[in-house]
Amino acid sequence: MMDGGFIISLMVMTVMVIAVMGLVMRGTGVLPLGRQGGLIILPMLGAMIIYGAIGTPEFSDQPLSDRLEELQIKAEIEAERQNIIAQRLAAAEAYAMANPGDVAAMLMLAEAAAAAKEYDIEIAALEAVLALTHNGTVRAMLAEAMTRQADGIVTEAAAALLRQTMAENPEDWRAPYLYALYASQNGNDEQAILIWQDLAKRVKTSENNQQMLDLINMQLRDMARKTGRDEKEYVITP
Repeated sequence: MMDGGFIISLMVMTVMVIAVMGLVMRGTGVLPLGRQGGLIILPMLGAMIIYGAIGTPEFSDQPLSDRLEELQIKAEIEAERQNIIAQRLAAAEAYAMANPGDVAAMLMLAEAAAAAKEYDIEIAALEAVLALTHNGTVRAMLAEAMTRQADGIVTEAAAALLRQTMAENPEDWRAPYLYALYASQNGNDEQAILIWQDLAKRVKTSENNQQMLDLINMQLRDMARKTGRDEKEYVITP
């Protein structure tokens, strides 16, 4: 079963990939993907809908003998999900190979690789996009991919990318969120709290912000528990 945080991360990345495609293609003059690219985008979005609908099936407590049918259904759902993930990755790899230097194709490959937890492929694709575009959001996406590869640890290399992104693009949300996590992981709790609180204050004034605000407040609640403080002192309400 995929955990909720991983699914949220994939959903956020899917949205970011689509947004970055638009920004990067405008900045580089890359043409839209056309019909063939659309055949990849549609399964990509469809798979995310499937994740939301069947990604975490829950079953009531029953004796094992009474749950065999449900367990079989669960196994079939998981097998189908893995099949979709594998098909998406194979299609994205084929399209990227057929269209070398196509920024949008490499971004789709990175997203598909993230879903498949093929982080080496994801990182290579994002590094290629960054080399072509020098886009700050892509740099933050690369840092996030490196963090996933390191089992949730924000490495020094990822932190360096995040610092550069924050300096060049203060409006980016992904970079400060991850950099605060880096600070927390290195014992700088007060710095992490300040960064997350500042980010939460910015996020809450933006449209369609609830998911990001919830993620930040989850980290702030963890900080409250870690420091023994009342979470009301840390959490930023809408």
